[in-house]
Amino acid sequence: MVGRNDPCPCGSGKKYKKCCMPAEQVVSLAGARYERAFITLLSDLAAYCEGLPDEESEEAAAIFYGLSADGQPADEEEEAHYHFLDWLAFSHQTGDDGELILDRFARERTDPMELELLEAWRHTRPGIYRMEGAEGRHVHFRDCLTGQAYQVSMNGKPKVGNVLMGRLLPVGEGWRPSYELQELNNFPMAELTPVLEAELARMRLAYPEAGWDQLFAHRWPLVRDLVAIISTAVHHQSQIRQPALGPAQSLGRTSPPPEAPAAWGDVARLVVEHMKAEGLPFFERQSALRLWFDAADALKPKVTRPEAWAAGVLYTWHHWVAGDDMTQSDAATDLGVSATTAGQKARAIVDALGLVEDDDRYADPLDPLNRMNLCMSYLTAGTVQTLSDPILTAALEEPDTVAAAEKLNVEAQKLMNRQQWAAARSKLNRALDECPVFVPARNNLALSYYMENNYAAAVKAAEPVLDTHPEYVFTLGLLAEAHFRLGQERKAAERLTRAMGIYRRWLADETPEFLAERQSDRQRLWAALAALEWDRELWELARQEDLSSLDPQGWMWAAAAADRVGERAVAKEWLARAREAWPQVQPFEALLGAIRKMEEGLIPAFRLDFDTTLESLQPGSAHLSALARAVAISMIWGPDARVAEGFAEGLALYGDPWVVELGRAVLAGRGPSERVKMAALTALRELGAVKRGQKVEMLVNGVMRSVTVK
Repeated sequence: MVGRNDPCPCGSGKKYKKCCMPAEQVVSLAGARYERAFITLLSDLAAYCEGLPDEESEEAAAIFYGLSADGQPADEEEEAHYHFLDWLAFSHQTGDDGELILDRFARERTDPMELELLEAWRHTRPGIYRMEGAEGRHVHFRDCLTGQAYQVSMNGKPKVGNVLMGRLLPVGEGWRPSYELQELNNFPMAELTPVLEAELARMRLAYPEAGWDQLFAHRWPLVRDLVAIISTAVHHQSQIRQPALGPAQSLGRTSPPPEAPAAWGDVARLVVEHMKAEGLPFFERQSALRLWFDAADALKPKVTRPEAWAAGVLYTWHHWVAGDDMTQSDAATDLGVSATTAGQKARAIVDALGLVEDDDRYADPLDPLNRMNLCMSYLTAGTVQTLSDPILTAALEEPDTVAAAEKLNVEAQKLMNRQQWAAARSKLNRALDECPVFVPARNNLALSYYMENNYAAAVKAAEPVLDTHPEYVFTLGLLAEAHFRLGQERKAAERLTRAMGIYRRWLADETPEFLAERQSDRQRLWAALAALEWDRELWELARQEDLSSLDPQGWMWAAAAADRVGERAVAKEWLARAREAWPQVQPFEALLGAIRKMEEGLIPAFRLDFDTTLESLQPGSAHLSALARAVAISMIWGPDARVAEGFAEGLALYGDPWVVELGRAVLAGRGPSERVKMAALTALRELGAVKRGQKVEMLVNGVMRSVTVK
């Protein structure tokens, strides 16, 4: 900090107090006054908006929030309310001439500094910015579309690189956020930019001179919808398509050109008067005026009776643009002309402009239904490429088929829980016949094949999912396991690497609620990591996750990974968590589940708590032989005394030769790794099933070889 008596930093040679300090104090004082005016104005403007008539504020809310009940916010959070408040105060056009709420508020202010700020704020618009850095209380933003840089004073620091949405207001020599900025973590701006460019092109059909300022100023609720669509599409592995634009371009006129006949203006006046009487808002009246002046420019009509053309304009606008049920008779009666006359004028307008339904030149882009249809068109244009949206599209077009497919899928899942795989597949194939895009049924079909060790069929069933959903974690994990069982280790690694990348992105970017909805993705990913023995990756994921919802199987996978990377204390803790969760599962069901996992090679390295399981079974139980099979699973842990003892105990106590057969199956199987095979071989030797020096058949690197027992 420069002292009063220090040399002035400007280099004049004078003391700071005799040179630049007085001027900087003046600037500082002016800045404080601007700051005070800024805070006062935002507070008073918010109060002014809260005091608007209910009818006016509800109409604005219906536009901003879209298809919410009674026009109320779909999200009642305070942050969402502030986004609405900003748009209502600074952008929403009202009254007969499209006046801003800000203009009405300004007429009640008298302070010169406040009026200066309000005049500057009239020319602002919301925008999309990227956070580039910070310096003290100042942060550096850059407009993502125009590249303009801003130095912004604000409380809090957004994450560098993040995208922010909202309005920046000029205050003195700098900028301040309006009521609230929305921060988007790791938002894919590269995906949004072409969509916004398409919307700007669409806006130019109505307003040829429009630029980014006009798009954001007048269509901000639509921009927010598109941001939400991009977020949804990226997180659900969708591809955004560009819907086609309309057939032509409007002249963008809402008033007659200077050389136009006076009668053209008379037609416009009649149209506006009747639309006002209908209670239609300002922007819809502007749409009808553009329709009329485009038609007049094309037809060059000699208007002898303005009422006839006004009736034609009203019918055309209601029928072709708004999609209303107004008849030619309705339009004609209101203006005192015949229905035939109104129909003739309307046909002339339609033919001259080449009108199509919901024409981009005249349809209201902020109408909630239009916005929904437009957003859907980005997701459904061309070949449908989304995870959930094809189902949504089918639900909109053929709701009965989706409902039937969903019912069949639920029935199939119940059969799968009872291991009735063939019956389940029958239901799933019927579901896909009903709705081929019903992805849950296709994934379950692949899983049913996998659970019966038909890995080739599982791959064939699952791969079509990736044609339309290339980053579906569940499918990628399932395919990784199936490729691994088929000895296709390179393909398995590729699938698993992609699944890991997506899931890590979710962990970094998404909320706990988002992750909670994707438990099946995590389960399948962890199963694949365990099958391929990617212990380091599984350990790292487990450290990042909220493990409160893990089932016993998940805890044991996590414990195994921790043990293998040398984290013995953590492994012990996580095994204890598995024991806590285990009693919640029927012992026999748990044992059979563990055996199935072993047969699938899904358990890489963990010690089952056999004591707990044994205590849960009564001596003489018909299911005690299952315990011997569970003991066989312990061979995966490694060739140590505990393995040999457990393996031998299972065979000796229950005399189940299946234990030996299981060991031999592991040696010949494609799934178990070489380390697992050596553990099985050691256990078999300790049991006396094989002897030192004996040759046994073992699959190594996809080739069956004779291996000498050591």
